[in-house]
Amino acid sequence: RVHGDTLTWKNHLIDYFDESRDQLECLPWNEIFLTPGEPVFKNDYSNELSRKCEKVVKFWVELQYESGKDIEGEPADLGELSTLEKEEILSGLLTQHVKWSQAKYKVFSDKMGLYSTKICELLEPWVRIGLVSELEEAIEPAVALLKRQGRLKFTRPVYRALYQWSHSRPIALKTFEENKRFLNPITARLVAEKDIYVKL
Repeated sequence: RVHGDTLTWKNHLIDYFDESRDQLECLPWNEIFLTPGEPVFKNDYSNELSRKCEKVVKFWVELQYESGKDIEGEPADLGELSTLEKEEILSGLLTQHVKWSQAKYKVFSDKMGLYSTKICELLEPWVRIGLVSELEEAIEPAVALLKRQGRLKFTRPVYRALYQWSHSRPIALKTFEENKRFLNPITARLVAEKDIYVKL
């Protein structure tokens, strides 16, 4: 039996989309509401944007770049991408575990507008790519990000990446010592115990 609230919702849906009343009323509502298991109807969502991001990730992972060289065959203009697309691309690049050259990292960062962005969702994966690649220029923006915000989802991965590179490890420890009083106690404890291995 279909619950009364569900019927109310169905009737409201049909009334709201009055121009599509005939198509909506023809749907097998009892089957939709009462058949167990997965939904009978599955939406066919476009994956055009994700495919574009995957092409960009593949291009930059495979690119052998030398400083001053022209880049040909780019699948997208990085400067024209939305923030969500940039976030998807950076996340995809991070999962590839590829070390970047300084020249390639710089030209990519310029094209993406990452040197001037204040968006943490872009800064966090960007600085991690640089730190994993052991690039000196990733240290300063990583520290700036840690000083600017203290959300667990950004703070822990960046501290972990700073600590794992022996060159930036003292900077990770110094930054934490100077800023731990500003962090949420749970965040501070997790960073200390799990990421940089110090006692609070």
